[in-house]
Formats: sequence, structure tokens, C-alpha cells
Amino acid sequence: MEFSFYPTLEYSCGNVRQCPHLDGAAIGDLVQIANNSGQTVEQLQRQVDAERELNHKLVDENTRLEKELAQAKLELKLERQSKFATNMQKNADAGQDAQTAGELSEEKKEKKKGAPVGHPGWFRPTPTEFNWAIEVAAPKRCPHCDGKVSSLNSIDPVEHLQEDIIDNVYRVVCYRHQAACCGDCCRHAQQAGEGEILGSWESISLVL
Repeated sequence: MEFSFYPTLEYSCGNVRQCPHLDGAAIGDLVQIANNSGQTVEQLQRQVDAERELNHKLVDENTRLEKELAQAKLELKLERQSKFATNMQKNADAGQDAQTAGELSEEKKEKKKGAPVGHPGWFRPTPTEFNWAIEVAAPKRCPHCDGKVSSLNSIDPVEHLQEDIIDNVYRVVCYRHQAACCGDCCRHAQQAGEGEILGSWESISLVL
């Protein structure tokens, strides 16, 4: 809405450019500010309407995608049931009697994990090279009985290779443990190095 400026009057006001009721401001400036404010409000309203329309479109698209996802999950479930159906289910669909179905149920056993009987298992190959080595000193107290530990300098250190993923890069770290023995329980004693996981010859750890 545009405000009229300088209305035609029989007697014009001499304080139009310096109105005492507006703390000395000009009437023209006030009218210009009012017009600019009205245009700004209209522009903001148009932006709100455009965003509202875009939001409605996104809601409709999200609803459509949810329906398609539910349909895809249902089709996948039916496909898996059809492809991986057990012998009992296939025989039941074929109309075999209950005695045959019971025999098949008894014969069915849960599949064990790992390689089949008579086949060698798969193991992660032992690394032959490493990126860096970390020297690990012997502990002062035995981790088993808290006894006093003595270092065995005449024996070579025990090496432990650990595979790590550091900053998304594969690395192999060699931890060299100083040979040590507990004087109370006579067991070998060692402590974990920085970032080391004891208890296995090889291990995978994620360093975030």
C-alpha cells in the first residue's frame, strides 16, 4: 500500500520538512519509510508462501518414498521366504503327509558356524612386516599374583604384532615386551603397551 504525499490543501503547512510532532523529522521521510516497510512485508510474505509450498511438496514426496520403501521391504521379505524356504516348507506346500514332514523336521539341524567338516578353516594371515615398533618395559608387579617381577635381560624380547586401522589407514605395530618372570608364581609377566590389546597373537583394533 502506497501512502499519499503532500496532500492538496488550501493552506499548506510550513512545518512539512521539520514537523515538531515528529521531533523535527520531515513528513516525506516518514512516508518513504512507511512505503519501504510495506514493500518489505509483502516480499517476506511472498517468501513465506514459497517456502510453505516447497514444504508441502517435500511432505508429499516423503510420504511417497515411505510407501515405496514399505512395498520394497514386503517384496524383499516374500523373495527371501521363497528363495530360502526350508525343505519342510516346500514339502508342506507340495502336500506331503505329516509323517514325512516330521522326519524332515528331526533331520534338520542348526548349521554350525565355520568351515564344513573336513575342510580347513580360514585364518587371517600373519603379517610379515610392520610399520613401527614400540618397546614395552616389564611391569613392576605381577598381573597374576601381584608379586615382584624380575627382568630377564638374557632372553630376547617377546614380539606381539597388532593390526590397527589408524585414521582409516591400515597399520601393523610391533610391540616388543621385555622378558620378565614373577618371583612368587614363576609365571611370565608383561603389561600392555600404549594402544595394545593383549591376549592374542594378532588382533584388529580401531583407533578413532
